[in-house]
Amino acid sequence: MKILLVCANPMNKSSSTRAFYTYFGHEKIELAQIYTNDQKIDTKACPNFYNITDATILKRLLKNKNNKYNNVRTTNSDCETKKNGKLLNLLKKIGKKEWPIIQLLRKSLWKQKRWLKEDLIEWAKDYDPDLIFYHNSNAFFLGDIAFTLANLLNKKIVIEVSDDYYFNSHFSLSPFYYIYRAKYKKHFENNIKKADGIIYISEKMKDKYDKEFSVIGEVIHISSQLESVKITNEIVPNKINYFGNIGLGRYKTLKQIGKQLYKSRNDYSIDVYCPAIGNSVIKKLAHAKNVKYAGSLNYEQVVEKMMNSKYLLLVESFSKRNLIDIRYSLSTKVADYLYSGVPILAIGPSESGTIQYLKENNLAFVISRPTEFLNILNNITEQEKKLVISNCYKIANSEFSQTKNLIKSFKYLQKILVSN
Repeated sequence: MKILLVCANPMNKSSSTRAFYTYFGHEKIELAQIYTNDQKIDTKACPNFYNITDATILKRLLKNKNNKYNNVRTTNSDCETKKNGKLLNLLKKIGKKEWPIIQLLRKSLWKQKRWLKEDLIEWAKDYDPDLIFYHNSNAFFLGDIAFTLANLLNKKIVIEVSDDYYFNSHFSLSPFYYIYRAKYKKHFENNIKKADGIIYISEKMKDKYDKEFSVIGEVIHISSQLESVKITNEIVPNKINYFGNIGLGRYKTLKQIGKQLYKSRNDYSIDVYCPAIGNSVIKKLAHAKNVKYAGSLNYEQVVEKMMNSKYLLLVESFSKRNLIDIRYSLSTKVADYLYSGVPILAIGPSESGTIQYLKENNLAFVISRPTEFLNILNNITEQEKKLVISNCYKIANSEFSQTKNLIKSFKYLQKILVSN
């Protein structure tokens, strides 16, 4: 089965797109990808790819040339930054912002006539996918690319909904926000009606979206590659490690519990590992008590550090505004955490999709208020740890097994492919 993946970020084990290995790691799947940023792609997993970026379009637009876009197949385009000049680099940085006005400007920039060119059409036709897989985004143009190609090639299309961009409405004083929201909701409604299949990463998200749009999707949990790894924990005394993004107010929770450790349990410290790119809030941890930003790691390094922890930490924001964005999601860290054999401390509001899942399945020491952190930390027994870790293995093997979920994904995609 030949799949064409359309997504902003390239497939790579050391980034958020590691999730795609759950869907496309089956031996009977061949993968190609169209992506729109300039990070490195895993050419072993996806040797055939087409890269087009904001900078590519801006450069062509500013120079008013009709040259073809680069079809980058054998090299990665991270060197493109050096060629674009200061103006384009500045515009690239602005383009990474999630501001509504930026999304509206990008929608205008990515007009179909600027990306649907002869070389892209030839490349897509030459690859001739059986199915198109679209990782749902809050950027209009990615959906336009996926559904335009599905129509052009007369192929079926599957949407993966891993983040909630449809129901996450906030109050705003900016008129651009409401213009963007109206346009995005219409955009998504059109896409989900046209989609031949839908994949969700959590049951909570499936229940909400299926009911709203009268569709029936499939839940496939993002899996871990630690299923076959022999666990050899070498615990670092009183080391609590956190892995993942610290945006959406998570850094505030980290600072709160770090301050408590500083005052009452200074023998404990928290190391935070997260990608530096796109995480401008890292600087907000600079003067945090007992919390240290420890750097960005590749996946193998993450696994090593994870195993050498006394506790793994998972936090969410207690802000009502941030909760709107995370109430249906399930963190991609969950799978690795469950397989690690290290007890999990999970701190966040009970309405959070991830916190709710961990609590309902007794997979972590769940702390619903930051003020309870020290009390729970000080009173965890070895028997309780063993019980929680045992539950983690059971759920990991039944719901987050990469072996099982690769088969589940393949069968679902095959079902969509042969359906009328």
